[in-house]
Amino acid sequence: MQTMKDDQGKQKENGFTLLEVVLSITLLTIITVSMFGFFQQAYLFNQLNQSKTVAVSLGHNALVYLEKQDTLYSALLEHEDIRISPTLLELDEMNCKKYGLNPSVFLPIVNNVVYHMTAEIQLHQDPKLQDYLLPVRLTVHWQVKEATYETTVEGYIYNNQPTM
Repeated sequence: MQTMKDDQGKQKENGFTLLEVVLSITLLTIITVSMFGFFQQAYLFNQLNQSKTVAVSLGHNALVYLEKQDTLYSALLEHEDIRISPTLLELDEMNCKKYGLNPSVFLPIVNNVVYHMTAEIQLHQDPKLQDYLLPVRLTVHWQVKEATYETTVEGYIYNNQPTM
């Protein structure tokens, strides 16, 4: 800021010079532009967390759906050799038809993001529970832009008709 003396000898301020104004605007612009990068990164992080939350919720819903199927336990024992090793089951339209499942539960589209699921099914480690529970690890896969993500939900399929 420039100071001048008036007629009576007192100092008088005339305002900012053009150079001071240009420098302050330049500094403000640099700070603002650097903040845009932060907000963009926060937005992308928020989108990823939102899609992961949706994936976990869809995984839980699919597990509940699997638990409610009366004949799924026996159908899995008939069609898959889970007594030897864990079986990876792609829950696509073909396998859903094979087991009498609704494919829209395992292939949902939410917020224009397509989710698909795979299930790893095995016998329970405790021989006393093998006729009652099948441990299931459900993996939900989705893609945002060019990146592929996945999350896992674990649960059990209950045998509604145990053999005694």
